[in-house]
Amino acid sequence: MKKGSYFGKYELSKEQYLSAKYYALRYDEWMAKGKHKKVNIIMDAARDADADITEYIIKACTHDIPYWKMEMDGMPCGQDKFYNARRKFYFILAHKI
Repeated sequence: MKKGSYFGKYELSKEQYLSAKYYALRYDEWMAKGKHKKVNIIMDAARDADADITEYIIKACTHDIPYWKMEMDGMPCGQDKFYNARRKFYFILAHKI
């Protein structure tokens, strides 16, 4: 698998993945500027990916935080569930933007 690409159930090209990733990384900027529509797209994608860990998906994907740091912050799920939810988040976000 090429770095920056997702294959399998939530297949994205490298360009789609990077577009979604960098869109999510602008979350804080858009919050500060009051761009609620863009913020809501990210929040909705996280909620659709996994409602149980929405806040952790948002935190991890908007600040590029790895699983092990999220686990130290008390994330209530295992590595497989987190990575699957994160893949699904980027897949959903790429199709919403």
